[in-house]
Amino acid sequence: MGKKKDINQKFFEHALRCQATKEMICGAFDLDSKTLTRWCKDTYGMGFSQVSNMFKEEGKLALLGKQFKLAGSNAHMGVFLGKNYLGQTDKVVLESVGDSINIAMAEFAGIMKQADQVDGE
Repeated sequence: MGKKKDINQKFFEHALRCQATKEMICGAFDLDSKTLTRWCKDTYGMGFSQVSNMFKEEGKLALLGKQFKLAGSNAHMGVFLGKNYLGQTDKVVLESVGDSINIAMAEFAGIMKQADQVDGE
């Protein structure tokens, strides 16, 4: 049996919270995938996938909290969060615009007709 690999647990958890992949972590610790999975089972009682999901979700939640805080002073972040979480959109409702254009065209045609009548008098 080879030398036991030293894995810094705090760094491992931080890397997962930052959305690091298994390949990234294996590269950083110079491990193969099976060794990392075994270490996760020994350390957390779960396989890598479960441990990874747990810490990645923690990281996403922390990031979301920072984004919401930033939205208080950053209009762009407020717009981003509104679009992604509140269903807000920049889309223009074309039905209303189309009706308005038709009305405006009819009014314009009426004005032009009146102008022709005045010119013809």
